[in-house]
Amino acid sequence: MSNTLHIIIDHSGSMRELGKHFIVANLVRYVQDVCIIQPERFEPLNLKLLICNDTVNEIAVSPNQDIELPQPNGKFNTEQYLQLLEKEQFLSVLFLSDQLEKEMFPHLEKLTNCRFAFVAVGVDAKLPPKSKVKHLSAFRSEDISAALDFVLHSVSANETPPSFISEIHSENNIAASNEDNWDT
Repeated sequence: MSNTLHIIIDHSGSMRELGKHFIVANLVRYVQDVCIIQPERFEPLNLKLLICNDTVNEIAVSPNQDIELPQPNGKFNTEQYLQLLEKEQFLSVLFLSDQLEKEMFPHLEKLTNCRFAFVAVGVDAKLPPKSKVKHLSAFRSEDISAALDFVLHSVSANETPPSFISEIHSENNIAASNEDNWDT
């Protein structure tokens, strides 16, 4: 497990819509809080928070202060984002955005020493197709805890990436409803 978690936020104009800006701030607060509340689950962890739109900027993160994010604006610069990932070779990345563009998939698949979780933010967020690559996965924002576990804890060679949590819940609910007969 890496001791630095990189939270990269899509800070383009589309993140200003439908309260996504506030959801992102709450997701970052959750990560901060859960790492403090559950130290046995997360070794001492450094957070590095980056916002990406036309440029990439780092936001200072202090465990004793609230997260302050500027208003989203501009357009997401995919090329600059990919250069950042390839150059830095981050080990643990949570990418908070309302979409993951298809042109990024081949680049992300090449980052084999990077655990990358896309976290879909907002009611209009689009989840990408499930990846067969062990170091990539996608989650809905309500599944931030599972995304955090995915990027921070290693996967064995024979393990496959987790399904979307909503799919797991659906499968469990169907199985439970078939087992239980509430009419008797």
